[in-house]
Amino acid sequence: MMRSTVCNGSCTSHRSRRAAPSPTGSRSRRGGGSYILAKALNSSKSRNRPGNQREPEPQAAISSQLLGNVAIASFASGAVLGPMLDGLHSSNNVLHYANPTTITLGAYTLETCWWVLVLFGVAGVILGVSVPLLDRVWPGRDQAQAPPAPSWPAVLLCISLFVAQYGLSGALDRALADPGSAGSAWVQPLVALLGAGHTQDVVLIAYAALHYLAFDRTAPGLLMSALTALCGPAIEVALINGPHLYSYTHPQVAGIPLWIAWVYFCGGPAVGNLGRRIWADMEASE
Repeated sequence: MMRSTVCNGSCTSHRSRRAAPSPTGSRSRRGGGSYILAKALNSSKSRNRPGNQREPEPQAAISSQLLGNVAIASFASGAVLGPMLDGLHSSNNVLHYANPTTITLGAYTLETCWWVLVLFGVAGVILGVSVPLLDRVWPGRDQAQAPPAPSWPAVLLCISLFVAQYGLSGALDRALADPGSAGSAWVQPLVALLGAGHTQDVVLIAYAALHYLAFDRTAPGLLMSALTALCGPAIEVALINGPHLYSYTHPQVAGIPLWIAWVYFCGGPAVGNLGRRIWADMEASE
């Protein structure tokens, strides 16, 4: 009987010891949630460290073949369009060449020179390649963010309105030089409104600005149009005062009229958008 009692007490004591929770184990189980949360936070911090960020995928390289093809097409376009534009000035007595080449097309006489094709062709390459290229490498922008190329109808309309401004500049110069002639009546309301000394500049500046806003509105386009408006007249000054290849009938500064800068600016969107369209078509065909 006593053995049984002792056994019972011993067993009870043994069971009590077995059932008693371990303070360490209890703390471990209670802290398990905190441990998991801390681990997750540390993992998140590790992923968000600058050194662990995923590198952006490299942009596809622009092939030299694509650049060459765009340059060839842009040169051909400039070489064809340039002498035709030049004829709009020579036919209005704006300028004349020292050794001209004259081509008669019905009632229209085109006065130009062989090097004009080369000059306009090179200008076509500079604008036609630079504008779409800058679209893709402009700071803060990658190739995927380049503005979409304009459609062919939009490009042709843009070029047509540039040609119209080119012709308008010649017509204004002729009419303002001889205000009493029968062909100058249309310009008299503008002269009355703007003044004889400012009419040509105001009209051509407004035309060029609206042309840019309607057909471009990009930072690369604005940069190249502004550079064209600065560099174009500077090159003309060199050609006129150096080898004396041609002369303006009504020069203002260093042998050139100041309004010619606005004609150059207007050509920026026309040639730049043509380059964009050519680039897009040739890139799609590769």
